[in-house]
Amino acid sequence: MRIWITFIISLCLASQVVAQQGPQFSLAPLDPFFVNPAYAGMDGTMKINGIYRSQWVNHPGSPQSQLLNLHTPLYFAGGGLGVQFLNERLGPEQQMSANVSYNYQLFLNRNSTLSFGLSAGFLQYTLNGDQLRTPDGIYEGITIDHQDARLVSGRVSQMAPLFNAGVYYRTGAFEAGASVRNLAASEISISSISFASERQYMAHLRYFWDLGRSLQLIPSVWMRSNLIQTQIDFNILARINDNIFGGVSFRGYDANSVDALILQAGIRLNEKITLAYAYDLTLSPLKQTSDGSHEVMVQYDLGIAPGKGRLPAIIYHPRMK
Repeated sequence: MRIWITFIISLCLASQVVAQQGPQFSLAPLDPFFVNPAYAGMDGTMKINGIYRSQWVNHPGSPQSQLLNLHTPLYFAGGGLGVQFLNERLGPEQQMSANVSYNYQLFLNRNSTLSFGLSAGFLQYTLNGDQLRTPDGIYEGITIDHQDARLVSGRVSQMAPLFNAGVYYRTGAFEAGASVRNLAASEISISSISFASERQYMAHLRYFWDLGRSLQLIPSVWMRSNLIQTQIDFNILARINDNIFGGVSFRGYDANSVDALILQAGIRLNEKITLAYAYDLTLSPLKQTSDGSHEVMVQYDLGIAPGKGRLPAIIYHPRMK
């Protein structure tokens, strides 16, 4: 628990705002709805995704993240609908969020679609004061006394509104998206400490390159930034017969941002269920205390959109009135 001594000292000295960033998923290239509400329903079918991520295994206080989402076309409303639930634990901290997304899709021509998406929900931040430790605190048996009136004991929570927005463009084999998470950048106050849920900016490019009937390569670039720090993932994924896939990503773009080499693999068990796994080989200084990161995804594809879907165009017969 000594890792949290520095955390607490920083809070005591500042007692203002500690920025909170959301989790980063290595399997996001498999479904951009993870990061962009404008992608909801753009696959033309209902999809349900569940992800579990254990980051920096064996590192004290390492993040544990779970994500569950669903998105589907909503043809009668001209777009798509999605819901997303996220939970992350980081030492004594926990962030939970839930939101509902809607996007409107413009069909520019037979091959091009432009989508605008919004989502709204809530973010709950929880701090477990019993897991904190200070240099002068008293921790004997069940006694927890931080010897600092500004620090809390037990679990305390506060909630704030959560708003996200995005835009997505698809033409032929090329796709591009950009989104903003935490538009309101709401501040959450617990005791004398304030936490800010940072506004995050994300963007990506993808290209689908068919090499014959059975092989497809999907190179992509994914960017994430809070306008102070920026991280970029370079990814290439290969699909064989649309059933087996594997890929590799490199996270970082210079000596200061190098973070991990990511290996991905997955299999489509049947028409509806896909399993995927990613392992992050840590390349940053955290490699001295962690055994990398593990991520598992289960995806359910309904195969069709709920309801009747988009109705065909009306063709009037010249002999009928």
